[in-house]
Amino acid sequence: MYKVLFAEDELLVAENGIEAFRLFESIRPDVLITDLRMEGMDGVELVKRVRQIDKDCAIVVVSCMNDFETLRKLIPYNINAYVLKASISID
Repeated sequence: MYKVLFAEDELLVAENGIEAFRLFESIRPDVLITDLRMEGMDGVELVKRVRQIDKDCAIVVVSCMNDFETLRKLIPYNINAYVLKASISID
């Protein structure tokens, strides 16, 4: 069984980067799924801090922004995937 931490400010999970990092330190998940834009600490800083203490955790970054400059900043931190959130409109 894998432990997964989901850091995303729009769901009932770790609501901000600071909380996400504290949870990461305490539960040491196998997978971190994180948004880029969060209060307190953004996803880029969260990824950097996670990599300082854990080189093996799989990291998936999700964002509603098509921001390849930010993605380029994450390359040295060996993220496993970048997922662009779909924008759905229902009339």
